Amino acid sequence: MTSGASGSGSGRVNYSVAPNTATTARTGSLGIASQTVSVKQSAAPQAGPSLTPPSIAFTATGGPGTVTLTMPQSTKAWIASTTAKWITLTGPASGKGSAALSYTVGSNVGTATRSGVITVAGISFTVTQAGTACSYSVNMGGLSSVSGGFNGSAVVSTQAACPWSAISNASWITVTSAASTKGAGTAGFFVTGNTTSAPRTGTLSVAGYTIQVTEAANGNIDIKPIP
Repeated sequence: MTSGASGSGSGRVNYSVAPNTATTARTGSLGIASQTVSVKQSAAPQAGPSLTPPSIAFTATGGPGTVTLTMPQSTKAWIASTTAKWITLTGPASGKGSAALSYTVGSNVGTATRSGVITVAGISFTVTQAGTACSYSVNMGGLSSVSGGFNGSAVVSTQAACPWSAISNASWITVTSAASTKGAGTAGFFVTGNTTSAPRTGTLSVAGYTIQVTEAANGNIDIKPIP
């Protein structure tokens, strides 16, 4: 009671209610002039569940990970799930109260970054994974003499999702296959026979490598990649 605890005739009784820090509601009463006034007070707000960390980033290699669920109510049930096929929940996938959840992220063979979500107790846990960094190597394939020139090839080694192209920088060298593609493959090209009286040199660009083609006046040819 803060004021008006006693008096005569009509009047005002003032009172204050202390904060309820308990997890349950409570009821009290005021006795005023033979009348009873009931006062009901709700329970203190309950902290919700939380995840630590709230999100995580992986390299393209992937690997195992753990996220910790903090659940204030020890008897509160929860479940965990994911729709990302490259994320595997390794346990536990359900339970009660706080827990540590394990999962595994598969390798990302694509070049683009990807994101997936694990849902735990209704909370979204985001997993971001970097794409594969492309690396290339180029080796010379076969070279054969045909009518009017030479057929040659360059063999490209790289990851499945990595793009590359083959471009001729000389009018007498023609790319015949795999001008633009992804993953490991072979770029074919045709070198027109040299009918002039002077040697000539041209280049091919294949997956970032330069291939130098030197053709003598007598038709002899030398081909080598330049890193």
